[in-house]
Amino acid sequence: MYIRCRDASYWKRGGRRHGGFRAQALDRHARRVGANLGAPPRRNGRSARPGRDRARAGEVDEEGVGPGAGRPSGFAPGQRRLTPSIDFRAVERPGVGSKVVSGVILGGIAIACIFASKVSLFALVLLLALVAAGELFRLARLRGVRPVPLVGLAAVAATFVVAYVRDVRAPEDFPALIAAALILSSGAVLIRARRDGAVIAIASTVFVAVYVGTMGAYIIAMRGMDNGFRVVLVFGLMVVLNDVGAWVVGRSLGRHRLAKTISPDKSWEGWLGGALVTFVVGVAAGVGLDPPMTLGRGLVLAGLVSIAAPLGDLFESLLKRDFRVKD
Repeated sequence: MYIRCRDASYWKRGGRRHGGFRAQALDRHARRVGANLGAPPRRNGRSARPGRDRARAGEVDEEGVGPGAGRPSGFAPGQRRLTPSIDFRAVERPGVGSKVVSGVILGGIAIACIFASKVSLFALVLLLALVAAGELFRLARLRGVRPVPLVGLAAVAATFVVAYVRDVRAPEDFPALIAAALILSSGAVLIRARRDGAVIAIASTVFVAVYVGTMGAYIIAMRGMDNGFRVVLVFGLMVVLNDVGAWVVGRSLGRHRLAKTISPDKSWEGWLGGALVTFVVGVAAGVGLDPPMTLGRGLVLAGLVSIAAPLGDLFESLLKRDFRVKD
């Protein structure tokens, strides 16, 4: 989805024309930076701007854009006032090579922490979780939400500590931690004594605590199992290779969109490619890493990852669109 403004009287989004304030804002910005808009000279102290002055009177230019299509616009026939073309798809992004290099480096660090000890994996995942939670709170504040970051970060850290201490029994304590986050965030909002946005502030705080804290803490709990480093390694490989397989197959064979309004680049063909790679990893793990993996466990885990990983990726895309950020 992108916006390309070609004429000051409309802005284009998804192939449709819409009149509104966005075109006027782009028009004003272009004039401030000194762009040559080709507008006719001012007459009697007023400019004949089709997207602003005449739009208020219901008039349009020669192209017939607007409610008063067909009325004279004050321009010579065929004359148009153009604003610079703005295409947000042209924003510079990291290349594939840089992504591969950074992925290899981070993957190497993660594998080293998985094999080294439970403490090293705990420190790495906790650090990443706190950074992610802080970023979510920052983006929420940019959208006008006022969460309670102190409570949310404390809940994330407490969830990880419980997972480290309790191992596979940690999920039994997660409901109590979620309830504590709800109570503490509600108390903090009461202390603020502000009625506006109280519910969304509490909900956003608890959401971050559950989304980041609980999900990440399961990795620490799995590491505490017998031969847990193998389980975490297989799980991580499944998630990463599922994403890689979906990306490769989707770019080469993708035709049918999986969720066009949320993530237009994802396709059903890519999902099938990622699932196939995941099941290959599951079979290999079930054959070569017994114990703790077996062929049945490998297939079950591969099936769960093939469903959960794409859904999690789509949910992340949904969050980014709601927060209006790219990465």
